[in-house]
Amino acid sequence: MPAPVVRQYQVFIERPPDVVFGFVSDLRNRARVSATEWPEDVLTDVSSELSAGSLTTVVSSRTGGRERMTLEILEWNPPDSFSERQFEGPFAAWEHRRWVSEFQQGTLFSERIAYVPGGALGRLADRWFLSKRIDAWAQGRQAATKAVLERMARVRAGADGGPA
Repeated sequence: MPAPVVRQYQVFIERPPDVVFGFVSDLRNRARVSATEWPEDVLTDVSSELSAGSLTTVVSSRTGGRERMTLEILEWNPPDSFSERQFEGPFAAWEHRRWVSEFQQGTLFSERIAYVPGGALGRLADRWFLSKRIDAWAQGRQAATKAVLERMARVRAGADGGPA
């Protein structure tokens, strides 16, 4: 198997690490932070508790159809990190690790995606557009996560009578 393509992303969120971890590990929020050009639906029961070995099936609607991916939780280390790998799906291999760390009264939310496109056509697609799409997908999800969590904090502060 060829060496994986590795992409890394990081965003600062003005919320505590346990809140960020709780949000990103909750299946109900997956579709909530999906980009409109790459929407996702979780087919697994979203009320399911995640743990090592859990399987999650996601359908992503993209140009040209719908792709289904089943992911298995490899590592489950709340409230710090978790990783998942593709159990079934369009890639020859896919591993996605997420972790949070306290940083300057907030959280650094980091992600690492390592993938191997399927076959020669997949490698060609990666050079032409796939890596850019994955970057846009991950960066969009991180920006949406930041926006939702920080907006929730402002709403909560306003409701409590504190500064909004």
